[in-house]
Amino acid sequence: MKNSELLRKNGYVIVQNVFSSQQVSQLRSDIIQYFSNGGGFANAGGRAKPDWIKDPKCKSLMWILNYDPLKRILTEFIGENYEFLHHNDIHINRVVGYHKDRLSGAGAKFEKLNPWQTINGETQQIYKVNIYLQDHSNDEHALKVKEGTHLTEKDSPNTKTISINPGLGDIVLFDQRITHRGQERHYGKPRILISLGYGVPNKFSQQFKIGTQARQDDQNTIN
Repeated sequence: MKNSELLRKNGYVIVQNVFSSQQVSQLRSDIIQYFSNGGGFANAGGRAKPDWIKDPKCKSLMWILNYDPLKRILTEFIGENYEFLHHNDIHINRVVGYHKDRLSGAGAKFEKLNPWQTINGETQQIYKVNIYLQDHSNDEHALKVKEGTHLTEKDSPNTKTISINPGLGDIVLFDQRITHRGQERHYGKPRILISLGYGVPNKFSQQFKIGTQARQDDQNTIN
């Protein structure tokens, strides 16, 4: 099975050793310093910064967007014809329940097409890259997903929960429609996450890009 088919079938993949331990350590240090100096805003028990790529104080993170190993992975799993959808966040110590990554807040009004529809042969193919800046290979504080829930708008109450355990330097790539959550509680050391959104260019990606930008702009304005 091709990697792209595996991602579409399961709704998620772990790709190992994308970043070196030195790269992760530097990213972690930069983000802790950013939040410690008042960057972002309080959110879900921690702090968040949507659309960090527009904040000059986050310029030390910008190299990720043009990091060749990540670009090769996106091509391998999504296809050569993919685009960045402006979905970009950094988080520290947030605790959020199960959800699907649909347009929300100020962006909700832009969801004209249901993410599970097929329109003129087009389907939603939008994926999030999660970069965890700590080792989760032996704990359940990274990501939990409900098996198969990227395929249906309404979840069955009997779906299996899967704990995803990325090691240091790994990334998790997942379908944004899958039901998922992060840590269920604070567990001591800072839990830091960088997320980036990508998709196959079509009407679904276009509405998500516009809605995401509206949501991020609104969050940054009111906070």
